[in-house]
Amino acid sequence: MKPTKYSLISISVLFLIYILLVVFLFSFKNYPIDDDWSYIKAAETFHHTGEMHFTPWTAMSLVFQIWWGTCFTRLFGYSIEVLRLSTLTISFVGLFFLYLLLQELKHSWHTSLGMILLILFNPFSFPLNFTFFTDHFFISLLFISTYYYYKAFKDRRVLLLLIASLVASFSVLVRQNGILIPLAVCAYLLLTERSLKTFMSKGLLILLFPVTTFVIFTYWLNLIHGTPAEYAKQMDLLLANLTRPHLLI
Repeated sequence: MKPTKYSLISISVLFLIYILLVVFLFSFKNYPIDDDWSYIKAAETFHHTGEMHFTPWTAMSLVFQIWWGTCFTRLFGYSIEVLRLSTLTISFVGLFFLYLLLQELKHSWHTSLGMILLILFNPFSFPLNFTFFTDHFFISLLFISTYYYYKAFKDRRVLLLLIASLVASFSVLVRQNGILIPLAVCAYLLLTERSLKTFMSKGLLILLFPVTTFVIFTYWLNLIHGTPAEYAKQMDLLLANLTRPHLLI
C-alpha cells in the first residue's frame, strides 16, 4: 500500500509525540520501578560483561529485550534512561506497524491515527513506556508479526511469512507465551486452508523459528543458566492450574 499525504502526517504526529516523550524521559533522574530493577540488572550485567545472567526474581524469558537494550547502551552509554529509551523506541516501532496494518485493513487515516493514539495513551500501559518492563516489547513484537502475517497471507509471499515467524520468535525471547502467536496463526490456517500440502508447508514455516527458539531457550535456561526461582515458581503455578479444568474453561 503506497503512503499517502495523510499517512505521512499521521506518522509525523506519532513521531513528534514520541520525541516529546523522550524529552520528558531525560528531564529527570530515573530509578528502578517495582520489579523492573531485575530486568535492568540483567541488562547492566550483559552490557558490562557480555554474560546473560538473570536475577532470581526473573520469570520472563527477557533475552531479546536485553539484546535490544544493549544496542542502545553501546551507542549512548549505559544508564537506566538509555534502557528506557529503548522501550520508547520499540513502542514507537510497534505502533507504526499497527498503523500500517490498519491502513491495510482499509481504515481511514484519521481512524487509524485515533486508534494508535488510544492505545498509546491507555492509562494502564502508558506509564510503562518509562520503564524497562517487558510489556511494550511484547506488544510491539505482536503488532509487527501480525502485520507481516497478514501481508504474507494476503500477498501469498513466503518471505513475509518467514519475517513474521522470525519476529514471533523474538517475542518468545521476551515472554515465553509468545509461542502462542504462531500457534494462533496455525489455528487460522487450519480453518482457512483446504489443501493439506499447503497447510503442512505453511505451518512448518510459521512454527519453525518460534518453536526452535522456545526449545533452545528452555534448554539454555534450565541446563546452562540455571532456573531462576521466580521462573520455577510461575511454572509450578501454571502446571498446578492445568489440573483445574474450571480455570482452563
